[in-house]
Amino acid sequence: MTQIVVDASVARQIAESSGPITLVDSQGRTLGSVERPIYTPEEVEEGLRRLNQPGGWLTSEQVREHVRKLGAKS
Repeated sequence: MTQIVVDASVARQIAESSGPITLVDSQGRTLGSVERPIYTPEEVEEGLRRLNQPGGWLTSEQVREHVRKLGAKS
């Protein structure tokens, strides 16, 4: 994979965007597009914090059992 380093201004524009981004050159020709990350760094940090709390993990079987119980109540 090719890695391209962008300056702080471009990085900030990408980080602050709320949707897909089209990258263009100085003549306005489309170079490609970038999808904004689904989660902000703060959201990732909060998710990791919650996962590290006691009881933050369920096994696959526990999840399946919970889903089965929810389906039986319908």
